[in-house]
Amino acid sequence: MKLIRRYHFWRALGSRIVPSLGSIWRLVAKRLYRYPKKKAQKATLPYTLLMFSDDRHLEMLTESLWSLASTWKALPNLCIVGDRGSTERVFRKTLSWWPQAWTYIAYEQIEKEFINDSQDLLVQFGRHHIFGRKFAAILYSARTVPTFYTDSDVLWYNQPRFIEAINLQESRLLLSIDPHPGYYEPMIDQSAQDLMQPPYACACLLYTSDAADEEDSVDLGGRRII
Repeated sequence: MKLIRRYHFWRALGSRIVPSLGSIWRLVAKRLYRYPKKKAQKATLPYTLLMFSDDRHLEMLTESLWSLASTWKALPNLCIVGDRGSTERVFRKTLSWWPQAWTYIAYEQIEKEFINDSQDLLVQFGRHHIFGRKFAAILYSARTVPTFYTDSDVLWYNQPRFIEAINLQESRLLLSIDPHPGYYEPMIDQSAQDLMQPPYACACLLYTSDAADEEDSVDLGGRRII
């Protein structure tokens, strides 16, 4: 027992052995288990489901999309933005079971468009942090189509009820609820202190649409929690 305590057996088990077993299981599972091709659904929801990922997190992305395809009554138009350095071929191979045609966009394409629009701060934010790249991807999509964004670590057990009540003709921003404020307080402007009041907004799941005509110059609607 003294020897075990001396060499921190349980700490070694948790930090080395367990992750190694997990890696072995993932390799075995990839060979033994394949996602069968989903049957195409008749109905298609009139907006884009946007997801953001890279080559290293395809397992989470796959599980999220599999749960969605297995539980939703109808499927949205899927669009995946691959983070910097990602390869479309890898995404296509991994998601070959998805029952409908879907769109892949490289983040470099999005950055190029915002550079052409002289959105320097947005481009710099994206180069500094992945949150900036996700933000740019959402804005890029919402410019042209109503967009429902979700992180790849979300699992679905049913189709969200609020989807059926969305008015696609309105400019709108809908956010999910977070039990605690997850903001970096020094970045909160004094004029935006309402962010620090409940209900707290979470950007892991949101719907946004800029449905107004360009000539109207109407901003997205006020914050609304779902």
